[in-house]
Amino acid sequence: MLFLYCIVLLGILVMFIFTHNYKKELRQSLCKGKIYFLSGLSMYIADKVHKRFHIFNNDDIRKKIQKLEPDKDSRKQVYLQFVNKVTMVILCIVFFMILGVFNCISIRMKGNKAITALHRPEPGKGPYTYNLEVVNHGEDKEKENVALTIDEYKMSENEINQMLDKILEQLLIKCLGENTDYKNIAKSLDFSNRDLNDVMVFFTVNEDGFLNENGTLNEQQIYEYYEKNHTNSIKSSFSVIVSYQNFDKEFNQPIEIKLKSRQNMLLYKIMKEIEKNYSDNEKNILLPDNIDGKSIKFFETKEKESALFVLLSVGMGILIFAAGDEKLKKQLKNRKTQLETDYASIVCKLTLLNEAGSTLLMAWERIIADYESEKMQYGYRYAYEEMKIARYRMKSGVPEAEAYAEFGRRCDTASYIKLGCLLEQNIKKGTKGLKSILEGEVREAFADRKLLAKKKGEEASTKLLLPMLLMLLVSMAVVIVPAFMSMNL
Repeated sequence: MLFLYCIVLLGILVMFIFTHNYKKELRQSLCKGKIYFLSGLSMYIADKVHKRFHIFNNDDIRKKIQKLEPDKDSRKQVYLQFVNKVTMVILCIVFFMILGVFNCISIRMKGNKAITALHRPEPGKGPYTYNLEVVNHGEDKEKENVALTIDEYKMSENEINQMLDKILEQLLIKCLGENTDYKNIAKSLDFSNRDLNDVMVFFTVNEDGFLNENGTLNEQQIYEYYEKNHTNSIKSSFSVIVSYQNFDKEFNQPIEIKLKSRQNMLLYKIMKEIEKNYSDNEKNILLPDNIDGKSIKFFETKEKESALFVLLSVGMGILIFAAGDEKLKKQLKNRKTQLETDYASIVCKLTLLNEAGSTLLMAWERIIADYESEKMQYGYRYAYEEMKIARYRMKSGVPEAEAYAEFGRRCDTASYIKLGCLLEQNIKKGTKGLKSILEGEVREAFADRKLLAKKKGEEASTKLLLPMLLMLLVSMAVVIVPAFMSMNL
């Protein structure tokens, strides 16, 4: 394989040298970037393929490329696209051929390395076959390939005992299941671990019948023993046998069964009374009225009502939904307040710039420019952003008068709608009287701004009522509590 890889790489190198100057002028105009050096070879291959299969006459591909790049020659773009694809294929081939060369060299270097020892497979892995080359260093220096099979490693008796002891220790921990220790067995044991790799596991239980073969507790036997001996503690045992090859190891584990709750005992006695007095063919069963000479009564347990949680979930859902609407309303309210606050300054700037000789459009642009320069300091202002949108609309071909009217409608407040209409009418009827109209609007705007400031002050004083009330309660507590304490003394 090394020879094949080298032949392919050598062939590509020869073709690269041969096509180094192929269509050099066209390559300089079309091909750019890191893969330019391979474009000569790619163009040579593309031309040969086109001469044979006419691949550049595909109108479908040409139309698609024309849609993507309508300002360029579609035929040249089809050709360039194919050249780029050929270049990437060549790079891919070169990359994998180089990897193949390195892989062959690596394998040969490893094969020539002399070895003096072989590693046996781990226990349980089975025999392993090594493929080796044997060289006779005599006069003829003959070579011969051999397949040497080595058996797995076999542990010594001491190692097997240590392994079985460790497995027994782990098994005894797993056998506890949900119990804490073997002196307080209240639940079934876990005898599910039967096969651990090559080690076989066997469980045997005591003949007293308190434990079943699968590790579960024989409750009927236990309760009968409890009832007979008036005790809640039973001693029993089970054995674990682990077997590996010809080695067996057994461990006997004593246990003490203790059921802390008497509920199961009561259930056993009730079921025993029912089974004694009724057969499976009877539909109605009378519950016993006494157990062990003690009177008992039965009451049906009702499930706890969950309607409260349903109501809470519905209520919280409504509150969260309403809170989202309220947040939106609050944001709209803040926007309206900000628009009303900025209205007076916008009208005042329009008036001053108009009196200074600026046209309405020039004044509009100057206000926007001032806002952009001070935006980092004063932040986002809705009114000025709407003015910018109106200017963009004018630049896109919307008439100036219509843009002013749209500005007022987008702001959606009475004052801005009025301003938009005034500016629209002024553009249509001429600039005569604009100065007096704007001056009157300035006076009204500042009057409205004073009313707005007064309203905000009243709202602020209202918000302070709660903190003031809390401070009053604290003050009263400071005065009254010591007075009561002195009266008690």
